[in-house]
Amino acid sequence: MMINTALQTILPLSALIIVASLISYLITWLLIKKSKKFLFTVPIILIIVTITFAVLGLLSQDWGRLGYLIMSFVSLGAFFGALISSFILKHKSQ
Repeated sequence: MMINTALQTILPLSALIIVASLISYLITWLLIKKSKKFLFTVPIILIIVTITFAVLGLLSQDWGRLGYLIMSFVSLGAFFGALISSFILKHKSQ
């Protein structure tokens, strides 16, 4: 019973991180063709989005708080995926 609950929690989060990694890998790969400075652009944008949603969620006074905090959690997972793909590209290019 406990393993089933853990799998129900871990699987969607890991799927989110894998999908975000693949999308971010392609976007970052296209960006670093222009300049190597753009390597960590996608993770920086995603952490700014995460912080924005978290602050909006904490400032909200109604049920919108739940939506903002869920979006903050989703963008945090996307941030980790983008960070992983940026590190992969960094080590691959060296």
